[in-house]
Amino acid sequence: MKFMGIVVLLFGLIFNLGLVRQGVEGPQRIKIVGQVEDIKFGPLINAPNGHVSFQKEPGRYRIWVPGRLNTGPSTHDEGGFLVDVPNWSAETLAQAQSTLVLGHAVDENNPKCGAYSFDLNYAAMNAVVPGAEQGSLLAFYDAEYHAVCGSGEPLLSSIGIATSVDGGVTWQNRNQIIQGLDEANLGATCVTQIQQNAYYDKNNPRIIDCGASGPSAVVRLADGTVYLYLYYADRKPLTGGRDSIYVARALLASDGQPGNWQKWNGTAWGSAGDQTSGSPIVTVPAASVLALQPHVSWNTTLSSWLMVFKTANDFEVATSSDGVNWSAPVSLLPFSSNDKLTGFPSLVSINNSACDACDDLDAQNSSALLNSRNVPSQQVTGANGYLYYSSLPYGKKEYVGHRVPFTISAGD
Repeated sequence: MKFMGIVVLLFGLIFNLGLVRQGVEGPQRIKIVGQVEDIKFGPLINAPNGHVSFQKEPGRYRIWVPGRLNTGPSTHDEGGFLVDVPNWSAETLAQAQSTLVLGHAVDENNPKCGAYSFDLNYAAMNAVVPGAEQGSLLAFYDAEYHAVCGSGEPLLSSIGIATSVDGGVTWQNRNQIIQGLDEANLGATCVTQIQQNAYYDKNNPRIIDCGASGPSAVVRLADGTVYLYLYYADRKPLTGGRDSIYVARALLASDGQPGNWQKWNGTAWGSAGDQTSGSPIVTVPAASVLALQPHVSWNTTLSSWLMVFKTANDFEVATSSDGVNWSAPVSLLPFSSNDKLTGFPSLVSINNSACDACDDLDAQNSSALLNSRNVPSQQVTGANGYLYYSSLPYGKKEYVGHRVPFTISAGD
């Protein structure tokens, strides 16, 4: 067992967080309980390198997870992988087969270089949800263009979408749907030129990563209409401001295609297709530095939206009655001092997490998740489950996957 600093702390302590939801008397509580365990998704390394998505199917769970699969001494597949398992035991996950379904084959000796294309260098799904047509799926993925050939940084990230009609085995129609504010306002050519200049400035070497990343999506009812709500982080060092969390929405009937997305501007939803303005919905104090990689679900115990995300120091959580206005975040899991980096949180419930009652909720409850076909998925969390995440230990080159159990109760 690795990361004994975390394990000992969690074995002896429980982190209790009071999460008060408007209209409900008394505290709601989420608790991290038990021990951290290392998790592998088959032969993948660097996994999860983003949010975990899944859906329950007859006799199995279908999981989509971002990671890397070595295919040779200097070659690997990188992106979103499909993993089918009968259950979520650590042993079953470790023995599973994994198949690249959205991403790139990479030859480290021959980097892919060229003119700007939003997902030229990286593509990995972070959220898979049902589409408008029965049997269709939508994947929201991290997309990257690397401004300096052969170097992973600096990067310009944005969010792409792809569609599947065969259960998520193959994906088509890859399009960019969300630009970061730097790219939208300055243009990709300008941003990448600034990144290149910064990279090669020997007197003031610095890396400038820009753009939208870490998408999490839910299909939900709002104002009597079915929408896709997309939560993501935006790093905008060129136009100003700290790394924070944003939200955009599009009609489900549009299948989330380009030109249909409205960004929240702080008081209202912006014009469909306008990428140039947007206001964060979650920020953190200066000491926390940043807010990235949000994962959002409808929690059936809290009867509210639940978000987990990363800061520079810990994973934090917040709740919301409408998915736009969020409570002040509170700490869920401090990072281990043994790790250089930690990230990619997902809250996963596989039991009692289907939103069976969602079609029966009062019509005035506009925060209800659309019935998710009454099967568990990452869109819905229940009273218990696991927090999945990754960390990069000092001295190591690859992220290590972990999970730790959580419980949620409706008060003392």
